[in-house]
Amino acid sequence: MKVLVAGWRDLSTVDMIGEPCFVIWLCGCNFRCPWCQNWHIVECFDCRWLDPQTVAERAAENLGLVEYVHVTGGEPTLQDKGLLELCKALKEKGLKVSVDTNGSRPEVLERILPYLNHMAIDIKAPLSEPDKYARAIGLPLEIVESYEIPAKVEKSLQVGLCNLEKVEIRLPVVPKVHEPSDVLRAAHEVEEVVGRTRFWNKAVVVLQQYVPSETVPSPFLREQPMTDAGLLQALAYKILDETEFTQIYIRAVDSVIKIKRNSFRKESL
Repeated sequence: MKVLVAGWRDLSTVDMIGEPCFVIWLCGCNFRCPWCQNWHIVECFDCRWLDPQTVAERAAENLGLVEYVHVTGGEPTLQDKGLLELCKALKEKGLKVSVDTNGSRPEVLERILPYLNHMAIDIKAPLSEPDKYARAIGLPLEIVESYEIPAKVEKSLQVGLCNLEKVEIRLPVVPKVHEPSDVLRAAHEVEEVVGRTRFWNKAVVVLQQYVPSETVPSPFLREQPMTDAGLLQALAYKILDETEFTQIYIRAVDSVIKIKRNSFRKESL
């Protein structure tokens, strides 16, 4: 069983909060987010089939520099059998494994749990508003509702919180796509899920800055400015004020900022 790979990066200090990692991009995605930065990967341009063992051996060359491999995409869970073999191979090499997912396939996450340490999941809009979720992920509302995508995303979040060491919960903030009220509502919904599991120590909440580029599929969004830093900061303060979370991270282009409750002290990571 092979995996369809777009490429990898030997060292990243921004793809996982607090952990340098080796990053692997798997091709293909079942969402069509209009602001996607990896559209060429979604559409499987310049991808190649590789043996999971070959990829794991390449990642293992960086042991000592990194202990984590972060598997992203695209949507890695679409390649369910190949992803399982890749995670096994990485574990056999002594590496820790993180998967970045849109949460639409919780059953795949459950199958690879024995080989996972960490998960990053995107909450792309309020889960209680299927119409906004459909707009955010670029799919018709009928598909979002018939496949119960918001419910599956919520289940994936629960699966991660109940079984893994850490779950990075990413809230994108894209101009002309997300209103501040949408992000706040999504944060409150995440709080409810985390509260039900009681694994507050595992939840890492991250506001994601949008950065326009030529790879963004929407011509309209390609022309929009990056998310205002002041807005991200204000949202972080608001979430800290209204929820039980004690710290919020902001992921920018090449850095991550941590904002803590009470003092709202900013720390650059």
